[in-house]
Amino acid sequence: MRDSASIILTVLIFCGCIFGIIKQTESNIVSVISTEASDYKNYTFILDAGHGGEDGGAVAFDGTLEKDLNLEICNSLSLYFDLFGIDYVIIRDGDFSIGDTSLPTIRKRKASDIYKRYEIINSYDNSVLL
Repeated sequence: MRDSASIILTVLIFCGCIFGIIKQTESNIVSVISTEASDYKNYTFILDAGHGGEDGGAVAFDGTLEKDLNLEICNSLSLYFDLFGIDYVIIRDGDFSIGDTSLPTIRKRKASDIYKRYEIINSYDNSVLL
């Protein structure tokens, strides 16, 4: 996990560039904008760390689990959003599945997890999924 800090920093810089440079206009045209956080007051950003619980996702050569790296990135992004006063929702803020864990098979539990994420994402108007 030694390199995860550099990955998180890269993601934060990337997001800073994206939020500071482009915006989709009403006519669905991407245009250059200011870096004002107020430009995003009408949006809710949905931070989905993906995987979690028994679903570790991919495993790096050093044993790092995708679910752990995803969670670190979302937690770092939330700090960035807090700093600039941007509204956001974190779907998963710990190492757990958000689906029904009482289902009898991994396939059913994973499907439940995906449907629950879908419900959360669609419960917010004018949202952006990351």
